[in-house]
Amino acid sequence: MAKKNVFAVAVILTFSFLNIGFAPIIRAQSADTEPPTIPSGLSATANQPSSVSLSWGASTDNVGVAGYYVYRNGSAIISVSGTSFTDSSLVPGSYQYAVAAYDAAGNISFKSNTATVALMQDTDPPTAPTGLSVTPTSTYTSTSSVQVTLSWNASTDNDGVAGYYVYRSGVKITTSTTPLTATSYTDTLPPGAWTYSYTVSAYDTSGNISPYSSPATVVVLYDVTPPVAPTSVSAEQTSLSAVTLSWTRATDNIGVTGYDVFRDDLVIGTSSTTTYVDSGVTGGNSYSYAIAAYDAAGNVSASSTVTTIAVMNDATPPSPPSGLSARVGTSTIDVSWNPSSDAIGIAGYDVYRNGAQVATVTTTFYFDAAPVVGSNMYGVSAYNQGNLFSSSSTVVNAEWYPVSATTTSTVVSAPSPVVVSSPAATVAGTQSSSPQSAVSSSTLPSVSLLTTSLFYGLRSDQVSTLQSLLAAHGYLASNLATGFFGTLTEQAVQKFQCDSGILCSGAGWGIVGPKTRGVLNGLAGGIATVSSSSSSTTSLNAQLQALERQLLDLEAQLK
Repeated sequence: MAKKNVFAVAVILTFSFLNIGFAPIIRAQSADTEPPTIPSGLSATANQPSSVSLSWGASTDNVGVAGYYVYRNGSAIISVSGTSFTDSSLVPGSYQYAVAAYDAAGNISFKSNTATVALMQDTDPPTAPTGLSVTPTSTYTSTSSVQVTLSWNASTDNDGVAGYYVYRSGVKITTSTTPLTATSYTDTLPPGAWTYSYTVSAYDTSGNISPYSSPATVVVLYDVTPPVAPTSVSAEQTSLSAVTLSWTRATDNIGVTGYDVFRDDLVIGTSSTTTYVDSGVTGGNSYSYAIAAYDAAGNVSASSTVTTIAVMNDATPPSPPSGLSARVGTSTIDVSWNPSSDAIGIAGYDVYRNGAQVATVTTTFYFDAAPVVGSNMYGVSAYNQGNLFSSSSTVVNAEWYPVSATTTSTVVSAPSPVVVSSPAATVAGTQSSSPQSAVSSSTLPSVSLLTTSLFYGLRSDQVSTLQSLLAAHGYLASNLATGFFGTLTEQAVQKFQCDSGILCSGAGWGIVGPKTRGVLNGLAGGIATVSSSSSSTTSLNAQLQALERQLLDLEAQLK
């Protein structure tokens, strides 16, 4: 297409009053009559059921493209500055679109190619919502309204889900004017005894409605009946500052939710179980307790029968542990005992070896991983919540010797565990009428004669002499010659009296009186003459014990 140029000439005369003559200056201006190029590649996409999206390639111009005219069915409907447009609010039918570009001078290009698109009537409803649930499934109320929450899985649709309708017992309770687009809904229900059934349906932009979901049911009960009062309330002091309460579960027409705990007519707490610990008591006072049950509607039962307890100040120590025993192993000695008893409760046990504390435990056993070579005299004392200690248990002795690396596996017939008990009438340990651990005179001080009667609780040089005599003849460990007449010394005296035919029970048993003193003084001269064979016997016994423990360990491994 040819282009014509039109010139407008303006002559401006410039006069110079300093020089003769003038110089003419000429300027030219042109008008834009060239239109933009035709838009290319127009395409139209139907957004069923009511809109069409258009897009095209940009035009060019010698000066610049100002915009585009969009034509629908031959008529211009809008001008836009970009290269895309969505035509909305259409009814189903066939549409033809074209686009022309224009510049700032008003030059318009020829129209683009024609794009045809058809919008169809949407008659497909969304899928039905699935997984409808209601929380809670049962609500108990007396005078107030209650709320329940519905939830479901999203529906799908060929053009898109616009929202959901919620129905309560067949009546629609949501509208399309305030679309419910979420997949949950909270409904408020009036008080009363009612059962409600909920369903949900989805709808699309064309107004198509899906089938109903599966129903979900909620029960609202009008509950004015209180629970039956709890029974069998008991109170037990479990520490210096705590009482533990327990009772029989209450019953209700719908269900018990919890319990109020009363102390001296005041509520001090609640419990959802049938126990409660009151940690606010002090010793020396009496407290009265009662329990009342309540349900979800707030109905409260009558109080239970009152139970009264006198909280004690713990002034009584526990009973001493009984049944103490010790089992010798290859590298440990396992000590166990029977539980002590206490009015309030045992807090723990102190374990002693050879008079020194080696452990504090809360169990009724102790594994001594570091026994001493030779005699291990064990005793146990219990203590309670008030830190009061019992007297010591009967002491037991366990002889332990390390197993030699060169010891061979010699078979010993009928091996049995070396378990040491503590019978009241014998010295603890593995002693017999033939002493097994006699000591040489070089390990003892010079022994003088006994000149006074001796008994439990004394501390004197005469007691040391007595203990040295007993140790020399295998009735007492040599390291227990302390000068104090304690339980171990008393038991050693009892064993000596019984072995010597003096007496084995009754008055004077365990007391060093004139007759016992005379027999002991007669033995005093024999201390220095203890033969070396006694030491050899002790060494042999230790080796036999070590072999026996090896066999026990092998048997345990084979099992």
